[in-house]
Amino acid sequence: MNADRAAAKPARGIETIETALFVTASLSLLTVAHLVLLRAGFWRADQQLEDTPPAPEYWPDVAVLIATRNDAEAIEETLPDLLGQAYPGRFHVFLVDDNSRDGTVEAVLETAQRLGAADRISVATVGARPAGWSRRAWALAQIQDYAAANLPSARYLWLTEPWVQHEPYSLQALVAKAEADHCDLVSILPHSTGDTIVDQLLSPAFAFFFQAFHPPRRVNNVKRATAAAAPGCMLVEANALRAVGGFPAVSNAPVLESALAARVKAKARQIGHGVWLGVGDYSTTVRSDDVWRFFRRLAFLTAATHLGETMIRFAAWIAVFALACLAPPVVSVWAMFAGLFLGIDQFLVTYMALLIACIAWAGISFAAWPTFKLYGQEEWHTLLLPLAGLAYVLLTLALLPKLVAADLRSRRKAAAEAVDAAVPPSSGAKAEPHF
Repeated sequence: MNADRAAAKPARGIETIETALFVTASLSLLTVAHLVLLRAGFWRADQQLEDTPPAPEYWPDVAVLIATRNDAEAIEETLPDLLGQAYPGRFHVFLVDDNSRDGTVEAVLETAQRLGAADRISVATVGARPAGWSRRAWALAQIQDYAAANLPSARYLWLTEPWVQHEPYSLQALVAKAEADHCDLVSILPHSTGDTIVDQLLSPAFAFFFQAFHPPRRVNNVKRATAAAAPGCMLVEANALRAVGGFPAVSNAPVLESALAARVKAKARQIGHGVWLGVGDYSTTVRSDDVWRFFRRLAFLTAATHLGETMIRFAAWIAVFALACLAPPVVSVWAMFAGLFLGIDQFLVTYMALLIACIAWAGISFAAWPTFKLYGQEEWHTLLLPLAGLAYVLLTLALLPKLVAADLRSRRKAAAEAVDAAVPPSSGAKAEPHF
């Protein structure tokens, strides 16, 4: 009797493993099916700017806003791209430096002088940052005011980064898209290509993940409230930005791009306008030396967007991500090991789990192929997507303390503003000017 009970315990343990593998594989397949069928076809990676966009009746003036901090090496490489834009209209670069210690300002002035383009750029340094402002929002708010005073005719503001390179016709394509489709905000996910094999694998994978979390077709649908913008390249209509409160309205938002996009789209929908989010090609790229900097920005943007909704929503998205990208290969390996070790005649459920996991793995690889193709990768590279998914999850979890801190600051500021708005000012109080 005791011998029978001892033999039954391993059998029950094996059945538990079988059940866990089968359930995990099934959930993984359902998750992949959801992403492929119910996320607005994000995996097609077909939201891109036209090669020859229709030209508007006239090309409006554009103010290019860029904030730097210890970016001397990057700006020497990317500034010629900005100053050399083949834009038919008038544009001017307004750069604000946040107390760099590596000679960024000197590098900017020297580069502009060498190119004979000193008249197309203005440089300012950021002032003392008040409480309740993020470093980047405060810098952009100051340079926006400077731009408004020196180029008041600017209809669009082009927000870019010192580590993003632009082809000569990038600005022209962005403005043409905004004018043709009545978009108050146009944003492109920069194309990233690193020098190492790891960078080349992660670049299309992270672009695929970004689209999964922020489906471009859903963002571009004026009937949907979904809004998002990519870091590094965003064109926004100046009056639309002022209508939503400008940078002061997002002074302490965890992710400035997402906060601005949400406000601009909500206002634009009221007048029949929209916003547009697309995937960049080689016309808008990230410097190879700054690829990991870009990866961190993408992971932070996506995680902060969902963390700002609720921690439960954030955890749910991590679970969905794990089931879609990580579970298929893990279940496949375990099922193969268990099946070979235990025997197919006795444990058929294990092989069913293996089959389902392989289908899920093939499904997510198939979905990633258009993005990998856009990045010039081979078909079989998509099978390595789970490795990139693991890197994405680990990077997101590493950023979690920073995410939580930024979210708490934003919530506290919102709560304080709500209290201030609810309390009427005393009769003797004087309004203080806001800078």
